[in-house]
Amino acid sequence: MKNRYTYFKFTNQQFVFLGILFWIHLSLSVQAQEDSTKSENVFRLEVEDIFAQEKEKVFISNMIASVTGKSENTFEVPVGASVITQEDIQASGCLNIPEALRLLPGVLVRETSSGNYDINIRGFNNLPPAADLVQQDNSNTLVMIDNRPIFNYFSGGTFWETLPIDLHDIARIELIRGGVSALYGPNSVTGVINIITKKPEKEGAYSQTELQYGTQNSIITRGSFGMYINERARIWASAHYQQRDRSQSELYALTLQKFSTTPSDFVNYQTGQTLGQEAFMEAYPDLNLSLRKVGMNLFGTFIPFKKLRTELAVGLENSQSLRPFAENTSTINSTMRSNSWYIDVKNYMGNAQLQVAYQRGEQEPGVNVLGSHFDFSTLDINADYSIKSKSNSFLLKPSISYRKAIYDDTPYFTNAGTEFASGLLNARSTLDDLAGSLQLDWTIKKIRFVGAARLDKYNIPNDVYTSYLGAVNYLPHPNHFLRISYAKSNQSPFFVNVLADYQTQLIATPNPGVFARVEINGNPNLNLLKAKTLEVAYRIKLGKSWQAEIEAFYIQSEDFNKIIQSNALIPGSPIVFDTQFNRGNVEMNANQVGVTFSTEYTFKKGKISVFGTWQKTDLQNASFFSLIPESDPSGERNTSIQSNINNYAATPSFYGGFSGYIKFSTRFHLSSNAYIFTRQEITHISDVILVRPINPFEVKSKILLNAKLIYLPVQQLKLFLNIRNILGQDSREYYFTDRIGSLVLIGMNFEL
Repeated sequence: MKNRYTYFKFTNQQFVFLGILFWIHLSLSVQAQEDSTKSENVFRLEVEDIFAQEKEKVFISNMIASVTGKSENTFEVPVGASVITQEDIQASGCLNIPEALRLLPGVLVRETSSGNYDINIRGFNNLPPAADLVQQDNSNTLVMIDNRPIFNYFSGGTFWETLPIDLHDIARIELIRGGVSALYGPNSVTGVINIITKKPEKEGAYSQTELQYGTQNSIITRGSFGMYINERARIWASAHYQQRDRSQSELYALTLQKFSTTPSDFVNYQTGQTLGQEAFMEAYPDLNLSLRKVGMNLFGTFIPFKKLRTELAVGLENSQSLRPFAENTSTINSTMRSNSWYIDVKNYMGNAQLQVAYQRGEQEPGVNVLGSHFDFSTLDINADYSIKSKSNSFLLKPSISYRKAIYDDTPYFTNAGTEFASGLLNARSTLDDLAGSLQLDWTIKKIRFVGAARLDKYNIPNDVYTSYLGAVNYLPHPNHFLRISYAKSNQSPFFVNVLADYQTQLIATPNPGVFARVEINGNPNLNLLKAKTLEVAYRIKLGKSWQAEIEAFYIQSEDFNKIIQSNALIPGSPIVFDTQFNRGNVEMNANQVGVTFSTEYTFKKGKISVFGTWQKTDLQNASFFSLIPESDPSGERNTSIQSNINNYAATPSFYGGFSGYIKFSTRFHLSSNAYIFTRQEITHISDVILVRPINPFEVKSKILLNAKLIYLPVQQLKLFLNIRNILGQDSREYYFTDRIGSLVLIGMNFEL
């Protein structure tokens, strides 16, 4: 077996990469000295009009690379969309990418441990109720970097700490709200977060360095340097390091329902086994560490031929965190480790585009947790061609894509000897998706029609899924915009759901000659989650400085899945009490209705925005229980005990906030932002398996108020005081996880 603890040890390839970055840094330093008189306006950003191939232009905050493939004002985008820029992010004082998402309307962000987050567009999580942690994690929001999906195919969702980029790499973050699988592919059931990286725009060489240090042993270092060589070549390199300690050392024991650090308190709720001192130390080598990560990236834009543009990105990450994700059967938080690299190549020639992305690595989303240790690789290929009229009033874009994910846990498990010997997959498994889509964008005077349809053919389940989108926009006046849209979207299959094959060793019971065994099985015939979304929206501009939007949405979803438990007594010698946890679809439907509003006002010395979402979620045929009827003759604890739940509380009824900054002078700047959510309740499968009353965890209402004071002694240097959670509200934001309190950091940012 491979060594489980090779994380944060660099390989030969990573040392070569570091050497390349160091060589580039030296070259740029020399060039920067030669061009020091030209470095007054660094880090200007451009609109990345990669589909239409329009002439490059300076980026402004109300522009977005639209879903139809052309840069346009957010006021006229045919779906619910918002954008935040590098300037917004820097001014806000956000410490990482997930925290920056709290500046966008319609995004629910909850911090599970210091620097680690659960993120959902429009909430819609903890479904079905009393689900396992794997199912609770958000798998309905697609996250991309430069249109490259970074989705976790092991169990769904996004490992945010494993992103190779950091805040200083970002030109802007584009948010698309609503079901847009027809445009972006599966898993964009409630929306898409597309992170666009920045590129050198000014001639010459320039660099940026940022350092922050604060409470909870918080350390943030970021550095980047770029060179605009000529019109045909630009390069940009970056590196970052982050570390954050937890706010507490205790973990929540699911069986005993208390916080503790004593290994004997952590009992497996499936098997009844105690974790034990040795296994506890192996699973939690550093109880005080919440997050530690390092990432490095190298970007390049090249024009080798007159009509060909190539964009290249390569990078790597190495991370360790302590947070909820993998289904830990004794407590909530698990140690997560990851070590991966990627390459992303995009080619544009005329109206044609080809993107090829590959990622490879080793991950352990839960050390000693249900066999969650694997090597993985993902390949994404996407090609499209735009057919446009001369007036740009008509666009037809066919595209084809292929996605392949390979996960292999066989190097790490022997299937013999210990409780942790079985892998969750016990195989080298593959999931792939071949898809074709067609998009239409047609404007007739003041009316714009946008439509898309997509077919996805999966190998597991062996089926074809259809997604579609139709939108009608009406612009009666340059300052008024109306839209209505209807869409159908779906999830993709995940390895845990369709291919799990886990089995414990025989476990002795108090009864002589009777042993217990636990099995966890996926379902290759699982129906994938589907959702239909109706949206109606109105936007208004009040002069050049004030813009507002209100959008109403209604979502109907079906084909949820959950772990369904069955028990059987297998005669023989020995007698085996066999408990199976099989993944299966449930009858439950979920309907969500809501309204999101946002308004932004820009003035000479600053900007302010206010936003919020109100929602209500109802469930039909929901069951908190997991037993099949045959395993519960009493009929009191099985999945047939269903009911309708009105105003399901796992998503808060309201969440939103405000952000703003003001430049008092050329030397003093002040920014402030707040994020608010109301009370919510989260349930977990452990209560059901342990046959005790459902004990929802109450996430209390919370107001997170932040501020950043900036002083510029010279133009290139910023000194700042960054205070997060000024009000000191330290309540937990997720199911029995860590308390999240205040942070105070001091820092500097130097640009040349």
